[in-house]
Amino acid sequence: MAECGRLGATLLITNLDQLSRDAAYVLLLDVPFVAVDIPELNTLTKGISASIAQHERELIGKWIIEALAANKARGESLGTTANLAAEGRQQGQAIQQQNAR
Repeated sequence: MAECGRLGATLLITNLDQLSRDAAYVLLLDVPFVAVDIPELNTLTKGISASIAQHERELIGKWIIEALAANKARGESLGTTANLAAEGRQQGQAIQQQNAR
């Protein structure tokens, strides 16, 4: 982004929601860009598309929270200690033991 601004270049993106799912960020971006998925992008379509992308981000976050809560309610274990280094597992065990006390 900084390089595009410095050179006065136009940023080429595949689609708007990969640039950002934050409508304010997209609308306030001062670097010119072209979205391949919406080549006729203008002020109106940019605002609408950015708002839709932000709404999708909010929905995805809500769905993830609901899915994790449902898994937890079914007693499923969330995450796996196998992904942690030995030091992380030891720290986690120490915290669990402290919480149990």
